[in-house]
Amino acid sequence: MAIQLATNELSAVNDAPFRKLLISNFEVTQTILNQLLNQLTTINQQLRTLTTNINNDVDSRLSAQDQAQVKRLKEQAESLQARINRIIMGTDTEAIKEVIASLPTSDSGVLPGLTYPVKALVSSFGGANFNSLDLYWTNDYLTFQPINKSVLAGTGTNVRDPSIAYFAGKFWVAYTWGVYWTKDLVDFKHLDLPNIEAGADNWAPEWVVDGDNIYLLATAGSHESWDSRSDFKGYWCQFDPVSMAFTTWSTLDYTNPTGVATNIDNTMVKFNGAWWLAMKDEYHYGQSDYAPKIQLYRGANVTGHFDYITDIPFTQQCEGPSLVVVGNQLYCFADGFASYSTWRMSSLDGITWADEVEVKASDESRTQHFTVLPLSDIKAAATVQQAVTYYLPEIAGTGVASLRTSAPHLALHDGINDLYPIQGVEYYYYLPGGQKEPVTALVNLHMDHNRGYSQIHFCIEEGTQPSTIQLNHNSAFVPPYGGDNWQLRTPNQIVTLMTAGSDDGWNNDSAGPYQIIGGNDKSDVETIKMGFLTDSFGIYVGGIKQNYIDYLSNDLSRHSCNVEATRDTIGSTRLTQASDRSDSFCERIGKFQPDLNYLLIQGGTNDWGANMPLGTLGDTTTTSFYGAVDYLIKQAFTNLSTTQLVFLTPTYRSDMASDKNAKNGQGATLTDYIQAIKAVCAKYNVQYIELGAVTGIYPWINGGSLTVDGLHPNEIGHQRIARAIVSQLGL
Repeated sequence: MAIQLATNELSAVNDAPFRKLLISNFEVTQTILNQLLNQLTTINQQLRTLTTNINNDVDSRLSAQDQAQVKRLKEQAESLQARINRIIMGTDTEAIKEVIASLPTSDSGVLPGLTYPVKALVSSFGGANFNSLDLYWTNDYLTFQPINKSVLAGTGTNVRDPSIAYFAGKFWVAYTWGVYWTKDLVDFKHLDLPNIEAGADNWAPEWVVDGDNIYLLATAGSHESWDSRSDFKGYWCQFDPVSMAFTTWSTLDYTNPTGVATNIDNTMVKFNGAWWLAMKDEYHYGQSDYAPKIQLYRGANVTGHFDYITDIPFTQQCEGPSLVVVGNQLYCFADGFASYSTWRMSSLDGITWADEVEVKASDESRTQHFTVLPLSDIKAAATVQQAVTYYLPEIAGTGVASLRTSAPHLALHDGINDLYPIQGVEYYYYLPGGQKEPVTALVNLHMDHNRGYSQIHFCIEEGTQPSTIQLNHNSAFVPPYGGDNWQLRTPNQIVTLMTAGSDDGWNNDSAGPYQIIGGNDKSDVETIKMGFLTDSFGIYVGGIKQNYIDYLSNDLSRHSCNVEATRDTIGSTRLTQASDRSDSFCERIGKFQPDLNYLLIQGGTNDWGANMPLGTLGDTTTTSFYGAVDYLIKQAFTNLSTTQLVFLTPTYRSDMASDKNAKNGQGATLTDYIQAIKAVCAKYNVQYIELGAVTGIYPWINGGSLTVDGLHPNEIGHQRIARAIVSQLGL
């Protein structure tokens, strides 16, 4: 029988382009499933026919040829059934790639006002990681979360100075010196980039998208900036993504205030009706008075003329700028090459710059000469999310729930274990529990393919017979005090190794040896204090053994990080204060101490169910829902001034009549209460996590798999919530 995935229920989604995207996802997946089911039906019919013929055979003997055919048909049927199961679980990578290729864009290609969990894509090369393209995502423009550190590895090309853009339904990466394009951030195709004939050295091409007009900026010159004949300046060409053809390069029209041609690393963006151009001024590079600057210019057109406006006042020596428009602000990111750091400054008018802050990769990698690409196109954002799932497929499903929040768990075995880490990847190796005999895992690390930062965790699971992980001394690992090996015997104690990478990656030198940075002493373990103010989601409804607070603590503990959880979790409680109860969130928030690192407030479903007044934005009375959220934020700001406040919005519930547009006695939907949390949080710059969107819990379709009663999550649902929190907080 054919599968028909429900899409009618999505008609209530208010945003038409987003609804179209969701329905299309179901339709593509439905088509793939039904094609496979048809194949499975045919194979099973052949199998039944063959079995009948054999049973009717006069001498009831099964020939070798018959045996082989029966075996082949059974294997095909099992393989198809397994793939159908993988598609349903969201772990079939070929199906994922087919769905990505079939995703539509909106009519304009852009979905205004919709905030995706992944707000921007970042392309970089990582300092010591010169043989591949580093990809990151960010949703705060301050922390870069790694997606993949081995894209294009093995091509024999150093992907230096990568600039990434999205147009014509593809991602495009320009680098020194060439272009790659990809539809899925998995398979990359190469494209030759014509040289700038005016200069012997061609550097750092950068994409500029002006509607349907696509440009590349770049730098060329023959005489270095310390030479009196220095001739490094900007150039541009146009690119046709249909014919894959470039025009010839032309000189970029601008006037350098120094009068010396020492400009490199162009970047450009449209802001406040004008085009803004940033470049590094290399004047007097290599001399005692060398003071590099990021110069900012303004012009009416991509090709110029550009007038010099100001130097962006970074206190660091910076290069490789990336101009980005976020809301009403112009950001300039820059590579602090002198200190191996990354920085950002912001401006409201392009003239006055402030708020210099350091930007970091969550894995401590260096993000060298990077481009930050905001994701406003529906298909582009969905592709990035699916790419994360593809490269890190241990978590089933799609969306933020699939963003990897922990290292891959890889089992060690008794005897010799040869490990070949790759730069930029975090590993978690463990001895599995349930061993019947003592086990000794002898670990030999190898650096053959590692030229950059990576981190490795080792652990013995609880319940294991007295066992040992022995890390042997070699060129890839130096034990403390120079011993022949280092041994771990204590269950549930994590030891962490790290290598910082080679400083001479251009010569393909291996990274330096791993060293132990944590795990010898419990005092080395970071402690995060987290408070949880919740309704029944924070207790154990339905006989579950662990809820999202437990899973969150366990997940972080695997990263050498202890969680001290302070819980105030009471079932049926509401944010809003009313005379029938004295346990509202507003009455309980005062119980938390000011030494918390995080306070997570999760609730709202009971306010809808109890018909509490919704109110309006600006309310401050605790008897309306808007006012209660406002009160909670102000109380946290006043009494928990150093605590990071995070709201978790309610998920939908299957008892809401037929869909999420069901109204309560106040004439309000649960969506209205969710929007209230989001609006008040936005007013005060407070972070919120929209649980329904990031966990994929939609009770009318998958409530039986992810909840115990159509509302309260089961253990799988709680695991999804925990992973979403870790991902959104960047922990």
